[in-house]
Amino acid sequence: MQGWNEWLTYNAIPVARNITIPTLLVHSENGAIPDGARAFHAQLAGPKELIWIEGTQFDFYDREPTVSQAVEHVVRHFRSTLG
Repeated sequence: MQGWNEWLTYNAIPVARNITIPTLLVHSENGAIPDGARAFHAQLAGPKELIWIEGTQFDFYDREPTVSQAVEHVVRHFRSTLG
């Protein structure tokens, strides 16, 4: 069972080097753990892109224009990598 401790202490950065598929990260300076997003991105082995937009962590859930901006980047990414 997962709880706050597992979420707060999980470190995905070491496994980033195993990801070789094109990866897009959309984040913000006011989102959760921006330095962690940068570190994860730096370790990705495949093609990668890191996009910074305005907004807080919670803005990414359901607030405009953060959601629309993030979705635009994701749609572009999938069109270019899956097309």
